[in-house]
Parts: sequence; C-alpha cells; structure tokens
Amino acid sequence: MDLEQFRELLQKSAPNQDQLSSIGLSKKEVQEFLRSFQLVKRDAIFKPSSGGIVEHFFTTYDPAKIEIGMVTFLSGPATKLNYVIIGKVESDPLVIDKSSGLVSVVDLASPSTVLWSCADSFSQFLDALIPAADFLGKCIISDDTRDNCALLESVIEKCTSLAGGPSYDSFYRMLIGSE
Repeated sequence: MDLEQFRELLQKSAPNQDQLSSIGLSKKEVQEFLRSFQLVKRDAIFKPSSGGIVEHFFTTYDPAKIEIGMVTFLSGPATKLNYVIIGKVESDPLVIDKSSGLVSVVDLASPSTVLWSCADSFSQFLDALIPAADFLGKCIISDDTRDNCALLESVIEKCTSLAGGPSYDSFYRMLIGSE
C-alpha cells in the first residue's frame, strides 16, 4: 500500500461523529479523537531523495497526531547510531534498524534491548496498523467488539501476517489489548 492509501484507510477506520457522541463524548473530545485517525499533509511538501518511504512519509505528512492504541509517531524521525526513531509505544522508542530495516520497540532506559519486534519493514508496519486501527476504533463504540474472541484473533492474525509473520504476534496482541 502506498502512503496515500494508508492515509485514506486510516481515516476510514475511525468511528463516525454520531457514534462517538452516542457514547457520551463531548464535541471537543470527538474532534480530538478523530484527529488521531488523520494523517495530515504538510503545507510544504518536499520531494523525497534516496531516503525512501520513511523520508517520504515524514516529509509529505505530519504524523504527530496519529495514535493507534499506544503507538504514536514523531513529527519527524530522529537518527541515532544504529536506528531511526519514528515514534513511541507509550514512552519507549519505536525504531527502524538502519541495517536491517526491521521495525521494533526498544527500551527507553536500555535502547539495546528490544521489547517488541513489530514488522519486517516500515511499509509492512503501516500495512499492519490499519486492521489494528480499525479494530480499536470499533472497540471504542462497542464492548461487544473487544469481547469477540474470534474477531480479536482474526485481527491479530491479519496484523501479524501483514507485518511479516509470527515473530510479530506478541506486539499486535499487546497493541490491541489481548495480553
């Protein structure tokens, strides 16, 4: 999926305003919640150089308002010795390994410790976030969604598959609240 498809699918995964209002959220809370599903284009779009999809993502869009479960993105990537920080999972850095391209979450206090492996690549990570965002958006509206074990397992399986395989299962279980 390309970045524009990611943006569109993420926005479509958000509950609608009426659903959010019906569960008691104020108009301000509804707008704030919906912003977490909107990948905003930057005013000044730069042509990406050889940086690939990660550079294109951060130069074309400002993902800082995106929140999918505990995953948030930075406004721009931060380069460290062996990896690029692209976001956070709670307070722990969400990173891309410079040599392998693998996406993972490292311990804030001990960055050499990988807490969760997330995806084979940044592109696969974005792909895997869409079913998670869709599921989490539905959970806000209905407790029945979260309590549906078959649906929960199906979403975890889809996220894991899109991310690159079974080694990513524990991250998506944590993300959508199955662990």
